[in-house]
Amino acid sequence: VGIGAIRSDNIGLATVEQQKETMIMPQLRFGIEQSGSMFTLSANGQVQYLDYRDDTYEDGFRGAFTGQGLWTLIPERLEWTVENYLSLHPVDSLTAFSPGNEQQTNVFVTGPTLFIRAADATRGQLDIRYTNSYAEENETFNSDRYSIAARVLHDLSTTRTISANLEALQVKYDAVALEADYTRYDAYGRYWSQLRDVEMTIDLGYSTLKYEGARKDESLPLARATFNWQVSPRSSVDLAMNYEFSDAAENMILANYLIDLPIGNPTGNPSPPIVAGVYKERGIRLGYQFNGERLGFEFRPYYVRLDYLELSNENEKDWGGYTALSYRLRPRMTLQLAAAMEDRKFEAPVRRYRDTTSSISLENEFTTHWIARIELQRRERDSAIIGQEYKENVAVVSFSYRR
Repeated sequence: VGIGAIRSDNIGLATVEQQKETMIMPQLRFGIEQSGSMFTLSANGQVQYLDYRDDTYEDGFRGAFTGQGLWTLIPERLEWTVENYLSLHPVDSLTAFSPGNEQQTNVFVTGPTLFIRAADATRGQLDIRYTNSYAEENETFNSDRYSIAARVLHDLSTTRTISANLEALQVKYDAVALEADYTRYDAYGRYWSQLRDVEMTIDLGYSTLKYEGARKDESLPLARATFNWQVSPRSSVDLAMNYEFSDAAENMILANYLIDLPIGNPTGNPSPPIVAGVYKERGIRLGYQFNGERLGFEFRPYYVRLDYLELSNENEKDWGGYTALSYRLRPRMTLQLAAAMEDRKFEAPVRRYRDTTSSISLENEFTTHWIARIELQRRERDSAIIGQEYKENVAVVSFSYRR
């Protein structure tokens, strides 16, 4: 729990008529881990209250949360899953992510999993899920989703598993024409391997979209792969590649690990517009992390292409990344340099902008519980679109108590 003071020289991220603002921000951050024979829970979240001293925006709360709970109803036979993903996204993804262009979004998932043991090395699995997606402003994002997945898994060894998977997902939007509702069918095989230092998952298959209206059906090969390599006790590399159908709600679930970054800060991974619509996604994301006794380093570049089936004007190509370098000056004092860049190009009409953020921070732990932090940030957008460029300098001073 803590409190911070923030000073911005362009709080609205405007090209002209820039406004200065001072904010007071109480904050609560928490993490919960519970592991037992009947119930397992993993959750992280943060809540902030922003008090705008010069009244440029309305005071209010904002938050982020990711949580997964698993309840074992019958051991090795029946489990129930509950998940929730709350995050902050822009209302209009083409304009600056300022306090006037923010909205809370939420995705809730729940349902049972049934396990069937066919043989010592072969088992079946049936997943039934209900998902609700909600956006504070963009009502076209709101939907109810019903899915069922049947899987047959076979253990090649204690470290290798193959599986055949059939999935069906029905999506019904709350505020979109019925012609946009669809059912998606995925059929794919999976190979999973867990060695001492390397874990990999590879999916290969095919997907089909069937719409409820007069629109023609769509089909696409499905390919996904993730690799995690523990290079040494202090360094690791991860790689993710995909070519598949997806949408904004699925993206929010897959990106839940970003909860550890401050609300609204660059993540090194673009966020699709919070709207209805399926897109074909081609992406590659690389990550490297090193944690030394005094030196820490992280580097996460990416490339993503989104081709919408309904909203061709939203098609985009994104590339960029996030990097951070930290150094422990003293046993309790750490200096960090960080930078993020995001280059987005939209095709119809052609629009392009590049966002960059750089920061330097100094954090000191006075005791095990009391922490002080000072940070300076520089945010810029370069765009050929009139009125879209901006520059902002921010200073943050905060004190917190941690248990």
